This record gives sequence, structure tokens and C-alpha cells, in this order.
Amino acid sequence: MRQFYLDQAGDHHFRLSCSYLDPERIEEGVRRLTAFLSEEVECRSDSGSSG
Repeated sequence: MRQFYLDQAGDHHFRLSCSYLDPERIEEGVRRLTAFLSEEVECRSDSGSSG
């Protein structure tokens, strides 16, 4: 995401484009993104608790 910032910001951001999708596809994308982020959070919290 750095290309959208004038400084070094943007390393922990992402951009979603959904202007040409129908509502069903947007909802499916949000479901998939939620599942992915939930797995990432779980993995990170599991790896942090073992150390």
C-alpha cells in the first residue's frame, strides 16, 4: 500500500475494491476475508503463547 502514501506509511494497510461487484459477491468476499483474518489472528496468538 505504500504507493498510495507520500511517506513510508501503508505497510499495515490494504485496499479493497468492490465498486463493480454485485452485493452477493461482496458478501462472499467479506466472508472469505473474515475467515482469513480470523485464522491469522488465531495463529499469531497461538505462536505468541508458546514462547
